[in-house]
Amino acid sequence: MQDDEDLTLWQAVIKNITPLKNREKQAGALSSEKTVLTGHSRKKPFLKNSSPSVDTLPTSPKTLSKEKSSEIDRRTDMKLQRGQFQIDATLDLHGLRQHEAHEALIRFINQSYQQNMRCILVITGKGGRDITGHGVLRQRLPGWLEQAPLNTFILRFYPAKPKDGGSGAFYVLLRRKR
Repeated sequence: MQDDEDLTLWQAVIKNITPLKNREKQAGALSSEKTVLTGHSRKKPFLKNSSPSVDTLPTSPKTLSKEKSSEIDRRTDMKLQRGQFQIDATLDLHGLRQHEAHEALIRFINQSYQQNMRCILVITGKGGRDITGHGVLRQRLPGWLEQAPLNTFILRFYPAKPKDGGSGAFYVLLRRKR
């Protein structure tokens, strides 16, 4: 009896619902000038079904703490922090769920590294707020970047300047492919 009531109620709820336009579960979109990946594009998905393989990863994974690293000089670090690098590609995670955003981020950084890109911009947006008052993707991104396999591709990352998205975006400096 409960199941019939639930079904009747559910049918009444969904009767007047219409799907949102221009929404797609998978990320995708390439522009001609810069690589731009968005979570709400109808274009072909970006790097469909690809993930980094062990042989494409640099050999020595390291943590990305803000402490000084022998792999990056102070001038390069300051240039990245000030937003003075040319942005080679952009990933927009708006409209994606956490697992979709994480998968898209892995694919995007892997491809950017394989194409010898140096600086990329990852846009999380300020996002829907969780109980701590922060956007979920914005809060999760630094952790994702510091964990394998992504930390093997990345030298450093910083929040973007207002001209590039402010607190809803991050500059990511990739290692050089050897």
